[in-house]
Amino acid sequence: MGRHRIGRASGIAALIVALAGVLAGVGNAQAQASRTKVTVVQVIHAFSFAPVYVARHKGYFEAEGIDLDWQIVQGAAVAIAALSGGNAQVAAGASTEVMTMVSRGLPALAVAGIATSMTMDAVVSKRWAEARGVTPRSPLRERILALKGAKMGITSPGGAPDRYGRWLMTTVGLTPEDVQNVKAGGAPEIMAAVKHGTIEGFLLSAPSGPQVEHDGYGVILIPFRDVPEFREFVHESLHGLKPYIEAHPQITEKMARALARANNLIQDRPDEAKALLRKDFGRINPSVLSASLDSMRSAFPRDGKMTQKQWDNTVKIHLESGAIKTSLDTREGLWWTNQHLRNIPSP
Repeated sequence: MGRHRIGRASGIAALIVALAGVLAGVGNAQAQASRTKVTVVQVIHAFSFAPVYVARHKGYFEAEGIDLDWQIVQGAAVAIAALSGGNAQVAAGASTEVMTMVSRGLPALAVAGIATSMTMDAVVSKRWAEARGVTPRSPLRERILALKGAKMGITSPGGAPDRYGRWLMTTVGLTPEDVQNVKAGGAPEIMAAVKHGTIEGFLLSAPSGPQVEHDGYGVILIPFRDVPEFREFVHESLHGLKPYIEAHPQITEKMARALARANNLIQDRPDEAKALLRKDFGRINPSVLSASLDSMRSAFPRDGKMTQKQWDNTVKIHLESGAIKTSLDTREGLWWTNQHLRNIPSP
């Protein structure tokens, strides 16, 4: 009799567990169904997009009810085509893309800052710095002048390292041709070329600079934050096209809020951010990863907010470097806005 009661009780318990599992499955399915699918194209896998990686790993998009389809694509042209063709609703990319679209008459709108400093550092070999008698503590003018005649590795002619490096020379009265930019491949090939002395340096974002310092053959001669225009510069943003954004303001706000929340976590809990970033950048030496986030952390704006001064500098540098042909009106609301950055939760 006791065994029969125990068996029946066990059967009821098993039924309750099974029913709970079914209900949980139904709940999960309903939660998934209630989310809004948003396709985001990111133009490159790079450390400067740290807030995007942090937001994904922390579940911030899911918390906003977003079913995120995150895709890394091959460059700005593909991202612009995806937005224009309706294959993506939002892009995480360079400010150059936003201004290029606006210049072409496309109704682009940047809705959150990912990096509001130009995150590329000017790095040279120790041999070159010693021969020119400069250190990272020398006056900025002397450090820029020391680049005259240097062979600087670039990823491609006309790309950001090429344009920004040549523009930097003009700030001290030199010409863009006073630096010799040499196509040397991707970041690993460029760093190897510096190590072997075939080029003198490069202009790239972390972890390239911290890596060559860690390996002992290079020095970050000009951190991006030492150049006033680079320090106040929208390097990367979350952006899309106005027809979608205006038709879906709540979805846009959710996307912007998730990203801004990640920016704030990087500011407030950098050690946690470093641990999360190791999931995507595990091949980077932990000490180099740590130094990279420390050097770049100031670039990730609190609450994702952008300013007109930042956009003024961004337009100025793009215009003077030839990236865009005509100036743009930088007033908020025309092709950039902070209006979707509201009610940011604590990280």
